[in-house]
Amino acid sequence: MELVHQELYRDIESLKYEEILQRHSYLSSLGQLICRTELSVNFNFDDLVDEAAINFARTRNKVQPEVISRPKIETRRDASVIYHINGFLPREKRRRRSESLVFTEDAFADVLISPTLHESDFLMSRFATTTFLLLGTSLNDNSLKNMLRAGMKRNPANHHYIIYWENPASRRSDEERKHIFDVNLDVYNLISIFLETKQIAELVDLLNEEDAGLFEAELVRFSPHPARRKYYLVGSVVAGKSSNLEGLRCFSTFEEWSGRAPEKMYQDHMTLTAAERKEIDEWLYSQLREKNDKMRRAGVGMHVMDRCYLDFCAFSKTDIENVEKLNELRARVCKHSGPLEAGQIIFLEADEHALSDRQARRGKLRGATMVIDYDGASLVKQSATLKSVYKPEPQFTFDNSREGSDKTSRRIARQILLGDYQPFDFEKRIDELLGSGGKV
Repeated sequence: MELVHQELYRDIESLKYEEILQRHSYLSSLGQLICRTELSVNFNFDDLVDEAAINFARTRNKVQPEVISRPKIETRRDASVIYHINGFLPREKRRRRSESLVFTEDAFADVLISPTLHESDFLMSRFATTTFLLLGTSLNDNSLKNMLRAGMKRNPANHHYIIYWENPASRRSDEERKHIFDVNLDVYNLISIFLETKQIAELVDLLNEEDAGLFEAELVRFSPHPARRKYYLVGSVVAGKSSNLEGLRCFSTFEEWSGRAPEKMYQDHMTLTAAERKEIDEWLYSQLREKNDKMRRAGVGMHVMDRCYLDFCAFSKTDIENVEKLNELRARVCKHSGPLEAGQIIFLEADEHALSDRQARRGKLRGATMVIDYDGASLVKQSATLKSVYKPEPQFTFDNSREGSDKTSRRIARQILLGDYQPFDFEKRIDELLGSGGKV
């Protein structure tokens, strides 16, 4: 440890913190970012970033970060955590250091298979459920690669970002960048960004912006995509909407319904009485108004909602019924909460055999003869109606007949993160449907 400490701080051991700051263009901003972050994982042995975060907290009268080198069941709830996963050696020798340092892959593997469950799960669970930004790290670090791979296996839809430093004097070629990008995405669910020092500093400053309006304005300056992006999962009964929503928790998500749906709502609509249909409709419009309110209030980020506003067209018996429902939608939803919030349609579909199998496995049976509600053929027809209503783009149409929701949700997440954003205009579509007399 003495030898490592000597090499680690060879050029800066005698410098004051203020002098070190002059050598690094964004160390101070990095300290601020860490104070705003729930968990920071430091793969290095040194404590320079810790010092920057502590100094920022001190100047802003904030709670100082909690620095740990071993997983803890409970950390301080009012403080950010800096976890030195490979151990640490403070610059000032009198300060407490970790009991050991991790240098090799086999030593890190011992940490991962620790007999104490919370030690091995402390970071794995976070890599599976949280978005990480990797700064100043290298994928030559086996510890990092293991964590990324383990996190991807646990949650295939969750993605992270890595910043690659670009030397202005010898920039990577476009071909080299593409190769790095494709490999990292495929192997680690890692989105690679290539930036020079000045650009990294600008990114950190952007992430530190505390004013929501200024933050959004800066995002728009950096990217042609809208800063608020809304997505709607659409598909027939048992098409996989709820299952895939669970896999997309890395984004902001909204459930199918906020309340307990009427029992009859899960029955084949063709078998409902007039009174039962009215009861469902009464409940449904209040839910649609709430869904619209939630999407209209959604802030910066990606927001995914289960089910959409015009789904009821697939549950109507006649075109006239569609006209009545659309007029009610505008009178009871749009009139109170404003126009329906536009968003990208994500369409899920499956073949007749897969839909029938899912219905049977989920126990969707009724009556003395145990007839399946919505057989495969009727669900395929329902899916075709919904497809006619929303006309989804091919790149946002996902057939999940032969794959689990883990693979489908990963494909959806990739399209959300890297694909185009083409929000669907519900108001325009309602006008078209009303103009056609409710014919889908």
